[in-house]
Amino acid sequence: MTDPAPLDRFRALLAADEALQDALAPHEAGAAFVEAALALAARHGIALESGDLAPFMASDPLGLWRLEPPALRRGGQW
Repeated sequence: MTDPAPLDRFRALLAADEALQDALAPHEAGAAFVEAALALAARHGIALESGDLAPFMASDPLGLWRLEPPALRRGGQW
């Protein structure tokens, strides 16, 4: 990924719209989720590629995600 702006725009779009979060929620992590996320981004004029999402789809057996900033919150709840 050379330009982080599309991913930042996609995150902001999801953070601002609970209905979009709900649209992605049923998809399991993996190819189905990536496909749904890319389609959603494209419908909103955001040019994401599957490689942009790849780092977030990797396994985390040590639970290092806990050291990262919080992900999107739905309505102020986890």
